[in-house]
Amino acid sequence: MSKLQTLVVRQIFMGDERAFVVIDTATEDNPGHASIYFAAPQKGKAYAREARGFLLPLLQNRMTLDEAYDGASG
Repeated sequence: MSKLQTLVVRQIFMGDERAFVVIDTATEDNPGHASIYFAAPQKGKAYAREARGFLLPLLQNRMTLDEAYDGASG
């Protein structure tokens, strides 16, 4: 998994439009899960690839779920 703050993803804009939509899709077995969707699929594949370029560096912080929640109160 990758640990990232969804606020950072929500603050990615392309022009004056938000690039991504983040939806909390956590489950009991996977409390840290969220789904990230491209906000403007109608703009096409080239636009989506450009947006993805902003997102990919944020997903490089890989760790286990235990490491992500280490020290978190439950």
